Amino acid sequence: MYRDCLASAYEFINRNNPAIFHIAYEIKNSDGKITNYNKKQFNDINSELIRGNPLSCINVFIRKDIAQQNYFNELRTLSGLEDWELWLRMATKYKILYVNKISACLMNHAERSVLRINKDELINRVLLFLNIILSNQDITNFYKKKLYLFKCSCYTYISLHLALTKENKIIASKYLLKGLIQNPFFIFERRFLAIIKHLLF
Repeated sequence: MYRDCLASAYEFINRNNPAIFHIAYEIKNSDGKITNYNKKQFNDINSELIRGNPLSCINVFIRKDIAQQNYFNELRTLSGLEDWELWLRMATKYKILYVNKISACLMNHAERSVLRINKDELINRVLLFLNIILSNQDITNFYKKKLYLFKCSCYTYISLHLALTKENKIIASKYLLKGLIQNPFFIFERRFLAIIKHLLF
């Protein structure tokens, strides 16, 4: 968290009395260089969440009584996706607001759970996550016809992480194809280009 993070949150709470909100953050590598940021205007985070997880745990603020009624899924096999699972559940109940001001940083390093790749664990984790979400009637009723975007995101998440290892290109290609079957328009997204880049080079 940067020095103005809690002040920004406090000011937003006083103005809006939100149930849950997110403040923008940037991503730095282990050398402290900014590699990415999510400072953009979300029209509707609740709708965006079915396509992927733009939020960061460090900069999500939840009203205490709501947080006490909505816990993270503690399955260790879900580690790395437990936050997205919670945000999807909460998106069916509460409007998630957004503060378009960077006030925190996520540090990318080799020990981050989402970056440590074991092929079988990764695939099992994402498929478990997929099953948990598709078995949740509140979520499936809320997103209905957009669930194909979620399936595409899960399959291409597997594909990207396997492609990054350079050792599982055939399986990465298989999951890329599964994603494209769900959403052919995925070819216009940045993740598609990243996967192709790592598969080819």
